Amino acid sequence: MVRIRKLSVIVIVLLMTSQAFSQNLIKNKFDKDNFAFELTFENENDYPVFIDKVGAISQVNFGEFNCEPNLWIPNPLSDFVINVPAKADTVYMKATPVVRIDPGSVATITMSIVPDVEMACSSWAIDLSALVKFNNGYDFQSSAELVMSQDVEKLSFRVYTDEELPTLINSPEPAKRVKAIEELKFSNLDPKLIESYLKRKLEDKTTSVRIAAEIAVNDMKVTSLSGDVCNNLFSTTDEKEISIIVRVIGNLKDTKGTDALIGRVLNGSLDDANYAARALIRMNSPEIPRKIKFVADRQIKWASSTNEEENQKFYYLASILINYEDEGSIAMLKKVLNDPATKPEVKYDILANLAGLLETYQVVQDKFILSFKEEYAYFLGNKFDYVRTNSLSLALACEPNDKAKSKLIKKSFKDPSLQVQCKAAVWAGELGYEEYAETITALVNTAKGPEYEEMAEALVKLSSQN
Repeated sequence: MVRIRKLSVIVIVLLMTSQAFSQNLIKNKFDKDNFAFELTFENENDYPVFIDKVGAISQVNFGEFNCEPNLWIPNPLSDFVINVPAKADTVYMKATPVVRIDPGSVATITMSIVPDVEMACSSWAIDLSALVKFNNGYDFQSSAELVMSQDVEKLSFRVYTDEELPTLINSPEPAKRVKAIEELKFSNLDPKLIESYLKRKLEDKTTSVRIAAEIAVNDMKVTSLSGDVCNNLFSTTDEKEISIIVRVIGNLKDTKGTDALIGRVLNGSLDDANYAARALIRMNSPEIPRKIKFVADRQIKWASSTNEEENQKFYYLASILINYEDEGSIAMLKKVLNDPATKPEVKYDILANLAGLLETYQVVQDKFILSFKEEYAYFLGNKFDYVRTNSLSLALACEPNDKAKSKLIKKSFKDPSLQVQCKAAVWAGELGYEEYAETITALVNTAKGPEYEEMAEALVKLSSQN
């Protein structure tokens, strides 16, 4: 999102005085070892909200980045990994899949912002901030965290020599085994020997040792051991290890783990299913949507089940198909959206996931998104404002006719929800519909909080075109 600096002071004052926050940040933790932000949000609405975009701000304090490659950064095991040029300003990416936060609940996401500092020259310092966009227009920017050259260099700090590692990796003390595993990536040992060590440690009786081995497989991209990592899914009950395993499988993009992950979606806890769905999307394999559709067709009854867990798991299956934009699933998804027996929450979640596919405010040419035009039009009349907001964005993105698009925006300005009016204003600003400047001005004069900021930006964009 582009920030309008001239309005920043007013915006800050209004945001501080407004009491109608939809979602609050209740935890913000930064881990320099993984360049990772751990963010926990609480949803105070009476409807679910969704995180559909994540991003980063990277700003250089000092340093040059045009030397020979000389630094190593581990492969993070976060929910979202954002690779950003060290000298970049703002980068956004789609949250795949969209993260749902239910009413009155909290959700924690991890975001690793990995700056490209491989070619850094000598000393340097970078400020990193995490960005989160919600589907209802709200956004969040974390405070800046300082990362310096020594923070990366200490990751390469050695304690054991190559000669010591073979003995210490089999130490009776779990802590020493863990440390030895962590240092394998920095050693000069033969890769085949390292692989044999990791294979054995993946079967270690101590959970912390297995986790260290699973992370090392991820960091060193030892894809030959992905099957061994998968096997641990069936033998462990430790929640932390389960979450790490599914992320490792997703990062390695080895399709041998596909069936194990699908099994977790179907039979694991909701947290397991969520992690597994994200991993399946991250794998980006063409065989996955075919398998997921096969399963979803046979579990379609979950969409209308009275069991909320089954509802949620069907949504996870649907989210995988949507993120792959699987055209073979369009008919099935339309059936679910149009079936009166389908639980409303399932329909709304699918709609929010479709809205998460939108990357710009331009007309889409995407066959998958366009296939649901009738559904978008129908949900524009939904009783929930957040559903109408998603439907408005999707309907406008699918409408190629300027006159029809303008008419829909005009109608939306009469919606009783400020959230819907705000979305209409944003689209009007992005599309340059100057005829709505007066309407947006009137809304800005009465709005408070994030809606004010969104509509004020739209108004500035319109005024800059004159």
